[in-house]
Formats: sequence, structure tokens, C-alpha cells
Amino acid sequence: MIHSKKEKIFENLFLIFLFSFFVTGLILFLLFGYNIFGSKRGFILSASFIVVLFLTIISLFFSLKDFCLLYIVTLPFFLRLNVTRFYFEIFSIKFHPITLSVIFFILVGLTKIFIEGKFPKKSDIKDFLLNFSFLFMLTGGIVSSLLTESVVGGDRVVSFFSAIFAFLIPFFLFFIFSNTFRSLEEIKKILIFFLLSFFLNTISGFLNILTKFDLFELFLNRASFNFIGPNVYAATSLIFIPLTFYFLNEEKGNKKILFFIFFIFINLSLLMTISRGGLLSLVLIYILFFILVKDFRKNVAILFYISGGIGALTFGLLFNVISRFFNIFTRAKVTEFSTLIRVNAWKLSLEQIPQNPLGIGGNQFPKLWRNFGAFPEQLVLHSHNLMLGLTIEYGIIAIFGFLFLNGYLLYSLFNLFLRSSGTLKKLSITFFISILSFFFMGTVSEGPRAHLNNERFLTNDPLIIYYIFLGIVYSFLKVVKYEKESSDNSTT
Repeated sequence: MIHSKKEKIFENLFLIFLFSFFVTGLILFLLFGYNIFGSKRGFILSASFIVVLFLTIISLFFSLKDFCLLYIVTLPFFLRLNVTRFYFEIFSIKFHPITLSVIFFILVGLTKIFIEGKFPKKSDIKDFLLNFSFLFMLTGGIVSSLLTESVVGGDRVVSFFSAIFAFLIPFFLFFIFSNTFRSLEEIKKILIFFLLSFFLNTISGFLNILTKFDLFELFLNRASFNFIGPNVYAATSLIFIPLTFYFLNEEKGNKKILFFIFFIFINLSLLMTISRGGLLSLVLIYILFFILVKDFRKNVAILFYISGGIGALTFGLLFNVISRFFNIFTRAKVTEFSTLIRVNAWKLSLEQIPQNPLGIGGNQFPKLWRNFGAFPEQLVLHSHNLMLGLTIEYGIIAIFGFLFLNGYLLYSLFNLFLRSSGTLKKLSITFFISILSFFFMGTVSEGPRAHLNNERFLTNDPLIIYYIFLGIVYSFLKVVKYEKESSDNSTT
């Protein structure tokens, strides 16, 4: 026992030393970069370099599990870089530094899976089909990119890169995270780190808002917290809110306070996006927890009142400021027109899917709208609906794979919820609600997609987080299955 305690102390001291070394190196490289480039670009380039170097060194000494934890913790840093003007460009498409970090993580992750022997040794038919669903998605993406030029006069390069970002990169993230963790405790640990990472990104977004504090501007353009848009951030935050519910009800003492802080800030940030789909999905989360989990009802009711109070305060302040500048009915007209755009985007997608069953190409909806949209002079980047958007852009082949993957996970989680008890029951329904609320948000706005904005920045930030989360969920299901099989074998 004494020996194990000494080893633990030594391990913690070693980690502190490495972190100190990292911080010191980061400061030196920031100064070095500024002296060479004389601008913020030098800071960013140097910071990116030292983070990647640090992760590379760490990956040599630590297991795949610890490497995944470290990468998740560094995600807020790369998300923060999205709001800078630092990028690299290929075929006139701009990419944020987070793209390099993902490619680096995938290369190291696959290598370490091979070295540690964590490639699946045997798979049942469900496991095979689940991984095979990504092939359907990628095939749909590639086919649609080949057709895009003849169908809508689209850009093949943009469409091809969109398919890679939407399906191939997410597959590798899903594969690595679903084959890394081997116990329930490890899964809980990665979830805590995941929550911490998203919380740090949220805090970074709040600091960005406070340094440029303008409530009038905040109301008009809405907060996006380092993501490409407010709806994208709102959809992503819906993954984490059910997790805060779970840990708030399961943890005690100081940990409970910590998760309460996470809950407050993430809820507040979601409210500040003023996303209609996000707010409706938040209400759905409360309803589902209240109905399905009896042990959570008291805390869910309390948290609902807290969220309501935060929402009333937030919107009260915003409307008070707005009323000083212009009539509130102006905003109502803007909202009404926004709804009109969405409804017409849905109608256009439904009309065009039968005519283009193999898709028009990733991020080619603006061209379709320009040709057939109700308001062609308006720039509409996507169909404002997850299912319709994936189907019209990537075709029925891709949507089949996407629905099979998510449908299988939802079915397995709810089935586990019905036939289990205790931690497994609560965690399975938490995962179920996270995925379902994410989908519900996608019915009225953006879901997980590779997004090309009007400045030709191609990003897949919500996809990175979503498929890491799905990988953790599938890892959880495999752990439950393995423990059940082990228990059955021991009894026989």
C-alpha cells in the first residue's frame, strides 16, 4: 500500500513537472514567435507548434488512454484559434489550426492502437455493420462530389473536402475513442475531462465577450463561443448539459459544486446564443429526465427553476438594452423572416431530394438556393435541417449510414436503460438524452456537419466533438457487454 502511494505521488510530481515544462516552453516560444514575426500571427504559430510538440512528446511516454485525455483538454486551445485570422489554405479553401490537430491526433492514435494491440480482435455482425455505416456515408459523399458539377454547377473540390471532413475524419475519431477505454471508471474519467474541456472553451468565449462587451451587438449577432455560429455552439452544448445532470446527481461534496458551476456556465452560454432550436431542446432535456429518471426529479426541478431564472435575467437585460436603440418589432420582423427562410429551405430540400437522390454535393446548397430558392438574393448556406441537409447534399446512401449508426446507438442505450439498474441505467439514459436532444435541435437548425462559410472557411468542429462523444458511448456499450459476458462465464 505504501509503495503504491509513493508511486502515485511520484506520478503526480512527474505530471506537474511536465506541465511546468510545457508552460515555460509555451511562454518562450510565444516570445520567440513575436520577435520573429512581430505580430499576433507569430504568437499563434508558436503556440500551435509548442502544443503539437508537447503532445508528441507526451504520446511517447503515455498510453493511448492518457493521450486521448490530453487531446481533449487541449481542444479549447484550438477552438479558440478559430476566432483568429490564422489559417492555412489548400485549393482556395481555408482551414483552421484545429484541422492539423485532428490529423495529428488520428495519426498518433492509430499508431498507438496498433502498438498497444487495441484493434478489435473479433467483431460480431452489429459491430461490423456499425463501422461499415461510415463507408456508406463516405461513399455517398464521394458520389455526390462527382455529380455536383453537372447537377447544380457545384465545386467538386469543396464537395470532396466536405465529404472527408463530414465522414472520414469523424470515422477515425469514432474508431479511436471506441477502442481505447476498457472499464466504466475509465469512461467516467474521460467524460469528466470532456466536460472540463467544453467548460474551458465556454469560459474562453465569455472572456472574449467581456473584452468586447456590447449587449446591442451581442443580441443582434448572438454569442457563438469560439464556434462558427451560435446554432452550432448551441447544438454542441446540448451534448454536455445531460452529462452535467448526471454528475450533479451522482457526485458529492466539492465535486458536486464543481459540476454545478459547469451546469450554470454551459446553460447560460446556451441561453446567450438565443437559438430557438437550442432552447426547445433544453426544455426537452428537462422533460425527459423528469419523466424517465425518478431519482433525478427533485434536482431536475431545482435546475429547471435556476435555468428559468438565468434565462429571465439574461433576456431581460438584452431586451432592455435593445429597446433603447430601436423598436422591438424590428427584431420580430427579422425573426419572422428568418423563420420564412427556414421553411422555404425545408420545402426546397423536400422538392429536390427526389430529383437528386444521390445528392448535390457537400456545401453546395447555396447554389441550389440561388437557382430555385424563394429568395435567391439571400445567401442561405444550408437547409436548416439535419436530415434534409445530409440527404440533399450527400444523398440517400449517406443518410442511410448516418441513420443506422445513430439509430443503433439510440436503440442500444434505451434498451440498456430498460433492463439495467443503478449506474448503468442512469448513464445509458444520459447518453440517450444527449444524442436525442442533439437530433431534436437538428430538426430546426444545424446539426453535425462540415460547414463552409461565406469566407470559404471549412470547419467540422461540432463533428469532432460529436463523434468523439459517439465513440465514448459505443465504448460504454462494449464495456457493458464485456462485463456481462465475463459475469456469465464466471457463474457457469
